[in-house]
Amino acid sequence: MYYFYVLQSEVDGSLYYGSTRDLKKRLVYHNQNKVKSTKSKAPYTIKYYEAYSTLSLASKREYNV
Repeated sequence: MYYFYVLQSEVDGSLYYGSTRDLKKRLVYHNQNKVKSTKSKAPYTIKYYEAYSTLSLASKREYNV
């Protein structure tokens, strides 16, 4: 299973959109500042997600936001 997800920064409320295979692990990465594009606004909470059968479908959803 693959996921499209929306995170919200607890610092300023901004949103981040992404796709991943392991949603829980990815959230940990974001909150441990291991993702360059979200590093300055951590911590994050998951606000929304959708499940897809392929990474391609999840990625298409991410890019169509």
